[in-house]
Amino acid sequence: MSELLIGGRRPGRHRRLRSLAILAILVLLAALAGYFIFRRMVAYDEPSGSSPSGPVVASVGEGGASLTWGGCALRHEGGIAVVRLVGGAHTLGACHGRLLGGAVGRATAPLVGAVEASVPRDGLIAGLFHGARLRWRYRLLDDGMPPAQLEEIAGVAHGAGVSFEDLVRAQAALDVGAPSARAAGGGYRAVARALSVGVPATGPSLIGRTVSLLGAADGGEGARPPLVRFVAREGAIPFASVGWAGQVGVVTGINARGIAIFVHPASSTDVKPTRLAQPAALIARDVLETAGTLDKAVAVVEQASPLGAAGYLIVDGARQVAWIERSPTRTRVVRSPSPVAYGDVLTTEPFAEDADNDRARRTRPSLARVQRAAELARRAPGAAAEHVVAILRDAAAPGGQELPPGHRGAIDDPSAAHTVIVDPAGLLLWVADGPGAGGRFRAFDLRHELRGEPPREALLAGQPADPARDPAVAEQVLAALRDLRGARDAAADDERGRARELVARALARRPDLPAALLLAGDLARAAGDVDAARAHYGRYLEVGDDLAAVDQVRSYLREE
Repeated sequence: MSELLIGGRRPGRHRRLRSLAILAILVLLAALAGYFIFRRMVAYDEPSGSSPSGPVVASVGEGGASLTWGGCALRHEGGIAVVRLVGGAHTLGACHGRLLGGAVGRATAPLVGAVEASVPRDGLIAGLFHGARLRWRYRLLDDGMPPAQLEEIAGVAHGAGVSFEDLVRAQAALDVGAPSARAAGGGYRAVARALSVGVPATGPSLIGRTVSLLGAADGGEGARPPLVRFVAREGAIPFASVGWAGQVGVVTGINARGIAIFVHPASSTDVKPTRLAQPAALIARDVLETAGTLDKAVAVVEQASPLGAAGYLIVDGARQVAWIERSPTRTRVVRSPSPVAYGDVLTTEPFAEDADNDRARRTRPSLARVQRAAELARRAPGAAAEHVVAILRDAAAPGGQELPPGHRGAIDDPSAAHTVIVDPAGLLLWVADGPGAGGRFRAFDLRHELRGEPPREALLAGQPADPARDPAVAEQVLAALRDLRGARDAAADDERGRARELVARALARRPDLPAALLLAGDLARAAGDVDAARAHYGRYLEVGDDLAAVDQVRSYLREE
């Protein structure tokens, strides 16, 4: 027996087992090392900083009840939350997060979901590695944000007790996020849309503005009611903005020097989420904190490295206007445009052949909405807040044909995250209580808030709610849109019966809501109910607000 002989060899299988064990250990060690290296490469470095000391306290003064922490305060005016933030970057964020509390998470989660949806989950492997793919795609996101802005984002996370990583991604949702399939923005192919109109139509004194998060999974409900921020960061120009909890950037804002900026998220083929670049709303924040003139504001936008595509409307107190269309590789500046009316489609020559922008132009009702706004601006009898309010409350197509409530071609949008009027020369701001533009517009004296001048009480009466409008109609639209989100979820889970029931509930609330008619037709068609499909589709063609869907419905009806 060879194993008993001196110099005999051990069986080969022992050597093989030992080799396999060593190899397995080496593979495991390599995998662990690779995992930790990967985590380090994709992690965001979370800054720290100082926060106010002491408890959050409620106090009652001449201006009403407020919540205070350090030198910061939160007050509610009707349906609007108003925060006043002062201090260094981290302190601003900590106050924002601590005072607004759970509102930060409610507004942030749907926007984080939009960024997550930009990385497809189709297939078993894609689903299993979705988190890793998401982290890898957006590994450079924090590197494109200035240190002060990252520090403020970290402060919000610390104050509200939410994830810093989530908050960083939420700042980029309007640039690289994908709309939720369950929300109205799924067919619209956009997370957000915006409309701005100046009155008078040239050299405007006032800017009317409406912004919607129609592609967020909750339809933008977490972003309501609107949040007004008065921000005074150490070493920067104070500014006011209107947005939502958790937002560090600016989509609608004006600074103490009378520079107002309005961001219009858009679509462009050259947007690459893996770029080291700054989100559009954070670029607008830079404008407000550094620019005292229109030329300086334009230069900030031109020199920035944007993450996404957007139009920037900039207006100063001397009624000078600039419209800037920017994408990662293209820029166009239009001075003194006429009329001043812009939406979410880029219109200048560098973007004429862009496939994504062209699709938006052909399928969205945006151009008709802008056309109607320009039409009304030209006819406005004067530059007064009540005339701008009338434009923002308009619900008609170009030429004046009335549109049903909830139609996406109407200027008035019941699901708007905020609807405002800005007066750069007079430093005044009006914000609608909502929903939409039908409610009261509350006035804010920016000379007092941003410059510390005595308040001008005579200017703070605001604009009353529309007495001719039934406020229940806007609430019915919002409830119907909620039903439709549930119906889309049910259809995705193959619960067709429940989906049709939820659509029926939506139609019972608003029988003329275009999105409900379209989905009802789609579900009836999928169920083989040709008569019901034809009935719903026929009604949809009378009020359709998705140009691509209108063409598809016409094609189906011709075939039938």
